Amino acid sequence: MDNLIFIGLLLMGNVWPKATQFCKQLSKRFKQALFSQLPLSLKGRLIKRSIKIPSDIASNISFKIANTEVDLENAYRILHDAYVEQTFITPQKTGMRIISHYALPTTTTVVGKFDDNVVGTLSIIKSGALGIPMENYFDISKFQNSNSTYAEISSLAIKKEFRRDLGGVVFFPLLKYVFNYCTDFFNVENLLIVVHPKDEVFYKELLFFENIPNTGVVDYMGVPAIALYVNLPKAMGQFKDAIKKKNSNHLLSSFFAEASFSNLNFPNRKFQTTNDSILNKEIFNSLFIEKGNFFENISLKDYTKLKCLFTHTSIAHVFNKNFDQGIIARAHHRYNVKMKGQDIDSGNEFIVNDVSTKGLQLKSHLNFESGKIYELVISVNSDIKIKIEAIVVSINQTAYGFQIISKNEDWFSFINLLHQDHFIKVAV
Repeated sequence: MDNLIFIGLLLMGNVWPKATQFCKQLSKRFKQALFSQLPLSLKGRLIKRSIKIPSDIASNISFKIANTEVDLENAYRILHDAYVEQTFITPQKTGMRIISHYALPTTTTVVGKFDDNVVGTLSIIKSGALGIPMENYFDISKFQNSNSTYAEISSLAIKKEFRRDLGGVVFFPLLKYVFNYCTDFFNVENLLIVVHPKDEVFYKELLFFENIPNTGVVDYMGVPAIALYVNLPKAMGQFKDAIKKKNSNHLLSSFFAEASFSNLNFPNRKFQTTNDSILNKEIFNSLFIEKGNFFENISLKDYTKLKCLFTHTSIAHVFNKNFDQGIIARAHHRYNVKMKGQDIDSGNEFIVNDVSTKGLQLKSHLNFESGKIYELVISVNSDIKIKIEAIVVSINQTAYGFQIISKNEDWFSFINLLHQDHFIKVAV
């Protein structure tokens, strides 16, 4: 053990170039065995020395939300091939990996493209009707029992020729896109992820992830796995502190917290919504039903919840089986948003999280009283404000549910526009 630690110290000392040249001659397996015996602090310092942070992103590489059927199909094919290669799944006749959560309006798939060809992908699955995939394996009650928003980073896959052991031209920009998108567009405070134990030090030392309480190592798709999370506001503060101190993590921190790249293409929205699902009747039928055999691999439980969710949309007809009558479909869809609002009487401001024809939910540290009627002004975008009269019908810590009690044509018109603009983008 002492000899292995000594080698680790050498790797970080003045003999770094010679040690690096020596290590290159060792087998990959032996280096991994050596690395696994080092203390956590030494592992972190070695990784920080080893990674290559891109100072720029080549003009022929771009990152965006998968907003076409072709983008989604290519993403699902890359994911399928990567999972087959790693023996997570057996080859599927469709050549794609499609899970129930991809149908949700609260799931965003991100792609990295090289010369217009998809070479990397991951999905961000916000907690919704089906929960998140990892909750079938790990206790995530820390997040389920709080008012903070959370999502799972899932389905990460990169084409072989664009991979790197400790970073790369696709991997780091994909993660940066996720951090920035979730912070500025997706209204997510905590990101959860399932990783192999060997990757724990990378996510914790470089990206400020932490272990999810009351979780350990589990068998996940045939391999050992652990559950981590990062609080994005806290991590952004840690990145900025590292930049000020110019410590060993300051270049990576600058990349995540300060750098701006024109080829990271974020959504341009008409309203202050938070979901970016592009699924419509045509794409769902073509990609999920005809090409993806979606219903062959979906559980009855998920099928029932999805049927309930899409009852009043154009794809309701594809759910033509009987479903659990104990689940009642919503009469009024709720749409995820992030809009500023103000109580007219007090002048206090708040954030609206979702809206429907009949009501809204907001998050505030103000004390709204149950059963009391309030006059509110909601900013639906930078130019349009709508005044409503609503009564508090539910309170859950800092989350307040309001029912609109005054007939308001402007509000109805706004909700109708949301339905047209975000066809099946309903809150869950």
